[in-house]
Amino acid sequence: MTVSAKFFAAALALAIPLSSSLAQDDSEVVVEGRALENVIVDRDFYVRLVAESRFTSDDNSLLAEDVNYGRFPSKLYDAQLTFASIDKFKITSGYSSWNNDQGLSVNRKSLTMRIPLNEKWSVYPRYLLHKEEDSHRNYYYLALGGWFANVYTYTQYGSSVDEDGAHRSQVYQYFSWQPKNTSLRLGASGYASSELDSNDISTWQGKAFVSFPIIPDLTHLHLAGAYTDYVDILQYNEYEASVYQAVGAASSLRLSYRYYEDSSELFSHSYSLKAKHYFHPRLGVHLGYRRYDHSDGADFDTVFGGFNLLI
Repeated sequence: MTVSAKFFAAALALAIPLSSSLAQDDSEVVVEGRALENVIVDRDFYVRLVAESRFTSDDNSLLAEDVNYGRFPSKLYDAQLTFASIDKFKITSGYSSWNNDQGLSVNRKSLTMRIPLNEKWSVYPRYLLHKEEDSHRNYYYLALGGWFANVYTYTQYGSSVDEDGAHRSQVYQYFSWQPKNTSLRLGASGYASSELDSNDISTWQGKAFVSFPIIPDLTHLHLAGAYTDYVDILQYNEYEASVYQAVGAASSLRLSYRYYEDSSELFSHSYSLKAKHYFHPRLGVHLGYRRYDHSDGADFDTVFGGFNLLI
């Protein structure tokens, strides 16, 4: 089988997210003992550039319907540049910009490293600078991720400080389990955040997911549910279902639905469709559309698109 064939055969698997966290390194595809990306570029290191833009409905009538819409980015630009070597060392720099016509202006810069300890375990230091209008906050993270048999686990501790010296801390845990000789994957994650000066938990979340093929190498289903508690402020549930469909040898579709409900009696539905295509093993592009329908507030649309370039 050629390198291109191997790459396109793995395209659907690469498209399936295992979680929304940093703990996704267990999704790497290995060909003859080497990471797929190293096989494609035919050298011991590779550079990957990923970028995406999102554009959402944005006008004052939406803000009048739902004051929370003022916090929603109508324009979002995101880019990541990754350098990775064959020994699994990886460094990723990221930048994102959010804004809307209601005055939201956010910029984020990040630097994340993966430092391998051995074949199964790595440490992940990360720094994030979050700037919003006249304020900013520095985030510092340190995580340990690795394998116990066929269970992947990832533990992260984070601390942040703003321009006034106010500190926060967060503990995050993720794990996923894939039974031997199956494509089924089960997993869960959770985090708890607190103010360091009080040590009281201010926010916590629990999440679980299951991912499995409906038709091997063709159709995949991902189900997830999460509960989030902003203590004494707001509690909400989210339920999501996504179907991933391979289309030919180099394309895939993702159809997703999410239901949201919270303690203020607001509920919403969102629907999205994303198409991805690899023109070459080094170059993939994607386009998508998302619709948000709220029970008592703004309904709006988002279109998004981006590319993934391997150098």
